Amino acid sequence: MDLKGKSILITGGSRGIGRATAILAGKQGANVAINYFKDKKSATATTREVEKAGGKAAIVQGDVAKSTDATRMIKKTKEKFGSLDILINNAGLSAGFKPLEEVSLAKWHQVVDVNVKGVINTTYAVIPIMQKQKGGGVIVNIASGAGKSGIPNLSVYSATKFAVLGFTDAMGKELADRNVRVYAVCPGMTATDMTGHQGMPVEKVGQKIIKAASESLNLRPGENTEIYRKIKT
Repeated sequence: MDLKGKSILITGGSRGIGRATAILAGKQGANVAINYFKDKKSATATTREVEKAGGKAAIVQGDVAKSTDATRMIKKTKEKFGSLDILINNAGLSAGFKPLEEVSLAKWHQVVDVNVKGVINTTYAVIPIMQKQKGGGVIVNIASGAGKSGIPNLSVYSATKFAVLGFTDAMGKELADRNVRVYAVCPGMTATDMTGHQGMPVEKVGQKIIKAASESLNLRPGENTEIYRKIKT
């Protein structure tokens, strides 16, 4: 799929992997809606970078954990660009690298709300739009290597990413006959605020996400693709 002129909503798009993906989409001439929750300054800076790269950009504030916000974000993106061709569910949180009993109940509930409910909320809201428009649509969920093999001291985060992969697999099969294609990308440790900027460059992960979104990886419905940095031994 050529991304030129395609409309994309990236949740958590103001920083990190989301920001890198937005800029890469802009370089291909896409219309990119940047979702943010609190950091409007970063969202504004990212829109400028998308436009500088050659795309069109818009800011869409909202908390993906709230279904009303998710619905409003989807509606606003469609109104702004006339369609919503690609949804990239990138917004995510971690409870930090610590044993479960050291994570407050409030924190792990928040992680589950954003990482799992957020993906479900936006998907629920976008299906009616995508299945009716010409060409259908693509949904790319950002999971993690921690969703394929549980990591000690990242138990809640791992649990949410396992859930994202299960949801992706199920929805890929459920929506295939409605021309809505669902995939997932599983990065390893990536240099973002969440990891203290340790790991592989966000641009490399963004490139993989763009390939999944443009369907150049030939993934089956519901399939996931990995991108890990090889560690020298």
